[in-house]
Amino acid sequence: MPHGFYCITLSLLLLAGIACNVGTATMPTEIQIEAGMVGFRPSTIEIPAGRAVRLVFTRTIDSVCLEQVQIPDLGIGPVTLPLNQPVVIEVTVPKAGAFQFTCGMGMTKGTLVVKR
Repeated sequence: MPHGFYCITLSLLLLAGIACNVGTATMPTEIQIEAGMVGFRPSTIEIPAGRAVRLVFTRTIDSVCLEQVQIPDLGIGPVTLPLNQPVVIEVTVPKAGAFQFTCGMGMTKGTLVVKR
């Protein structure tokens, strides 16, 4: 095969790789959180400031206390958590800090740690 063909093919593959990386760089991070027997797990979650994050809560226990989740300092919730069904909450926190998330009754707690 001619040398030019290889150069064009390599160039196209490199451009495709760059396009793929650009696309995935803007995708939000997804974090799975179980609302179950021991409360929220993980109970402490670290995320970067200013970046879109998808918190995916799944309630795995039939508990009235864990039927909802809220993040009061971010103006989120209460959001209903149906049993064994993932619920996505998208957040982008612009500043560093610690933000508590709780069940609907405020008894079960976790912390969203936002780092600069």
